[in-house]
Amino acid sequence: MEKDRIVKTYVKGGKKIVIRYVKESDINDIGEVLKAWYKNLMAKGRARKADFDKKTRDWWLETAAGARDDSAVALVAEIDGNVKGIVEIGIDRTVTLVAEIDGKVRALVDVNGKSGTYSHSAEVGIIVVDKEYGFGRFPEGVVAETLLMSAISEAEKALKLELITLHTNSDNRSAIRLYIACGFMVMGEVPKSRKFYNGEYVGRLTMAKYLPGLPNLPE
Repeated sequence: MEKDRIVKTYVKGGKKIVIRYVKESDINDIGEVLKAWYKNLMAKGRARKADFDKKTRDWWLETAAGARDDSAVALVAEIDGNVKGIVEIGIDRTVTLVAEIDGKVRALVDVNGKSGTYSHSAEVGIIVVDKEYGFGRFPEGVVAETLLMSAISEAEKALKLELITLHTNSDNRSAIRLYIACGFMVMGEVPKSRKFYNGEYVGRLTMAKYLPGLPNLPE
């Protein structure tokens, strides 16, 4: 992975936005993004403190999936003295970009390439936090769409991808709008696939984006 490389720089709403590859010095900002994500889930009754370590660690370990080499650098995010996230830089099958807004990382996305007979595909995940818009919202044109499309473009070239998939809650309307705007299609839903601590059931959507060059796209 090309550490520190800037992919795109632009100004929107008076803010300077830089889309670039993740680097070691981002870890404190990434920790704050994870903390905001956690607080939002707690406020909705969709997470408990006891689950937070596992949820965030699993999320970050997915970022580290794929071939490892001697150039890999492990980053650890600490929140209140406890390890809350792990990410590795220098992984052959992973592309991780961040959106820096006025000098501070406020969003990140990773594209995790698969292997074997699935090596033409990858799974993407994105977290956006912006105090002006509130966590979990995806302000169109501000950062999320540009960040996601930049990551897809970079991963398509670096990993020779033909297909990218993702999963999201069926009630996450702002995220679904973002994904559709970026060319993803809803492939199916498992109703009531999640039951949160507040007793709420939520379905889970699978979405996919077929990249140019893949034959026989579904009708």
